[in-house]
Amino acid sequence: MKSQTRIYQAQLNIKGDVIGVGFRQWVKSQAKSHNVTGWAKNIYESPEVFGADGGVMALIQGEKEKVEEIIEVIKKGSSLSRIDEVDINYSQPDEIFISFEIKK
Repeated sequence: MKSQTRIYQAQLNIKGDVIGVGFRQWVKSQAKSHNVTGWAKNIYESPEVFGADGGVMALIQGEKEKVEEIIEVIKKGSSLSRIDEVDINYSQPDEIFISFEIKK
């Protein structure tokens, strides 16, 4: 019997200078190179979570090792962004993504 790879999932609330700097597209390219799936979305309507200027929420799915690797990359940010804080929540996936997308 072949063992099935367990899908590991993390939701990231990314705070800092991450809107208007191509951050979601950068996360998408990192997801592709780390072989993980999910999505990234700008969030403006939760100042209690992201601050007055908003932030990015990302859902990352994949093998545990790959998810942990991309989280460390995201914590450092892109050359155009500034990361102040990344809150991470792990959970069981309700939906399995087959690619990484940018949500509007």
